[in-house]
Order: sequence, then C-alpha cells, then structure tokens
Amino acid sequence: MSESRPTGQNDQSGSSGAARVTQSIQLAYIGPDGQIFVRRFPSDTTHQLTWSWQDQHTPQPLQAQDPESQPALPSMTYSWPTWSPDSAQLACFARQGEDGPASVYTVAADGVESWERASLGKGTPIYGNWSPQADMFTVLVQRGERQLALETIGIARPAKTRTLLTGAPLFWSWAPQGQLVAAHVGDNETGRVVLIEAATGAVVREISASPGTFRVPVWSPDGELLTYVERGADGNQTLRLFDIQSGESAPISRASGMTTALWSPDGQALVFSSTQRQNSLLSPSLHLLDLSTGQTTTLLETPVAGFLWTPQGTHLVYLSVDVQHSQLRWHRYDRATGESLELVRFLPSREQTLQFSFFDQYAGSHPLLAPDGTLLTFTGHLPDAAAQPATTAPTVYTLPLTPPFTPQAIATGSFACWNLRAG
Repeated sequence: MSESRPTGQNDQSGSSGAARVTQSIQLAYIGPDGQIFVRRFPSDTTHQLTWSWQDQHTPQPLQAQDPESQPALPSMTYSWPTWSPDSAQLACFARQGEDGPASVYTVAADGVESWERASLGKGTPIYGNWSPQADMFTVLVQRGERQLALETIGIARPAKTRTLLTGAPLFWSWAPQGQLVAAHVGDNETGRVVLIEAATGAVVREISASPGTFRVPVWSPDGELLTYVERGADGNQTLRLFDIQSGESAPISRASGMTTALWSPDGQALVFSSTQRQNSLLSPSLHLLDLSTGQTTTLLETPVAGFLWTPQGTHLVYLSVDVQHSQLRWHRYDRATGESLELVRFLPSREQTLQFSFFDQYAGSHPLLAPDGTLLTFTGHLPDAAAQPATTAPTVYTLPLTPPFTPQAIATGSFACWNLRAG
C-alpha cells in the first residue's frame, strides 16, 4: 500500500486547493498518454492530475557513470476516472506498464495527492462507482476467464477489497442513502435480483429469482422504489416497480429484448425503452411513466441507442444511429413542447462506445451532462475529421444544449465525464 504522494503541477490559472476546485464545474478526461486531466468551467483552465512514474521527477540514486545502467521504471497509466459525490476527489484504475498489476487509486481534485486504495492483483477492473457518502468504492473485477466479482473498498480503511457478490453478468446500483446495493447477477437461467448490505456483504432481501432481460436495477432518487424486469412462468417479461418498505411490487409495462430505465431527477417520472430483440442495440421507441398519475405515454417513436436525463429534468438527450453513414447522432428532447432537435453527428471513441453500450450503468457515476445542464461531453471524431487515418487520436468535445449547438474541441482524449454537482 503506497503512501500519499504528490501527483500534480500548478494549475494553469495559478490556483490550487480542493476548496477552490469544487467551486467550478469540472470535466475529467483521459489524455492520449493515459493520464487524467481536469478542465474547469467557466474559466476554461486545464489541470493535469496524474503523471507517469517517469514524470514524477523523484530523485534517483547516484549510479556509475553509465546512465543506461539505470533500469527504467514502468509507466503508470490511468483509466475510468469518476468523481466523488462532493467533487473533492476522483477514483480511477491504475496500471503499471501494459501487463502490470492493476490498482484502485483516488486522486485529490487539486492534484496534490493520490492514494493507492487497493491492489487488485491479477484481477482486471471493469467498472467502479462511489457510495453516496464517498466512504466506500465498489469495483467490478474480472477474476478468471468467466468470473466477475463485485468488491468494495473502505476509504477509511483501504488495502483490501471485500467481495460482495460473484457471478456473470453482474450489474449494480447504490441506494441513495448508501447502506444498500441493489444487484442483478446471473443469466436468465440462474439470475437473481438482490439487496446487499454494503458494509457486510449480507444479502438482506431477494427481490426476484426470475429476472428478465435488463441490466441495472435503478433506484428512485428518494430510495423508496426500485425498477427491474421480471420473467413470468409463461416467458413473458414485465418492467416492475419494487417498494423497498413494503416489499411489494407492481407492473409498469410489458417488456421485450433488452429493457433500460432511468428516473427523472425529481423522481416523478421514469423513462424506459425495450429493444425488439435481446441482442439489438436500438429501441424502437421511448416511453414515460408519470408517477403522479400512474399513466404511461410514448415520448418518441424513433430508434434510440441510449438516453439520459438533464440534471434539471426538463430535457432528455438521446442517441440515434445514421446507419448509411455509420455515425451516431445526439438529440435533445424538450419535455414541455415534445420537440426533438438533432445536435451533432460523430464517431465515438472506443471507450465512449463502451459507455454507450451500458449507458444505464454509467449514467449515475460517469455523467456526460454537466451538473448545471448546460453542456454535454463526448469523445471521438466529428464527420469532417472522420476521414483522417485510423491512428488519429480521438478528441474530447463539449456541446452546449442551447443554440447554436456548436461543439468545442477541448483536448485530445479518449474518455470524459463531469463532476456530479455544481459548486
């Protein structure tokens, strides 16, 4: 377990310190060298948070006069940064060299210190997420060819991970209060949906022993309701609401293929979609459940590859596919008017493609929408840059959600996400 160590340099704006950092909207991104950077808005200043070991400028022992006798230290690269709920730090995965061991690190938002929280040994990290109180960090680790493990790290007492659950596939979400984790583990034959006590790993309730085709059990913002898909004895699937206090559930809608759902920020509406086939990436329509009336309406009847709520809940942004030109398209849907506007077309980076493929899992941990709802971020290439060689590194873009919807290139980078709350 490493001690805390300096990682960053002075901010280009000349300011530093977590207290000041958290007063701005911040975009974390991975640069082409596998290091984490932060762009702050509206100051448009950039701050590098991590450095490879060669760049640490640590004093080296005096050696014989042959400098080549000094063995090179393996570089440290970082991936999948995610902001803590208070924006004071980021958690990420770190790896020494190309094939070295992986670890979970946290990095102070001002870049002054970082900490190795746990080594994952031979395990391969896939996805991680903070608890709402930032006292724990859960990580999905591949251990063995077909074995996934959901493991948690206590921030106050790091060093080792505690295994909460194993199986494959495995998706989960934190309760807003932070004591419980809802997990969906296993395939259609052996799957189950359970509530787990995060501190101990004890299963406190089995919600379903016959889950349907979905990924993440999604909590309502108040933590009182949970959405999941259940498969009936006749093979039909139903999207359901589960009441945490009473233990009762109620149907929302019939489901088919892969079903995804996301709550509005105020908890008064649930948007959901189902693909026509299990392995399809497109849903033919979007639907909304109004919790106050219990009525379900169709919002859009157009193929959708993913969708997200804006933080204020006034709009949805969603993805469609231009098959003819092999491009993705961002759109903005206005709940008040029902108007839908195309915002931009692009080709996503590899990491961005992975995030889109599991957008319901990443929505609450690696947000693509700024906390004030003004900007969207994505990484890849715009159509006019798509003709460049395949080796051209992707670009991090921000896109205003108000006219004229002009994307701004921020930096070269493969992945980006916003902090969760505006200062």
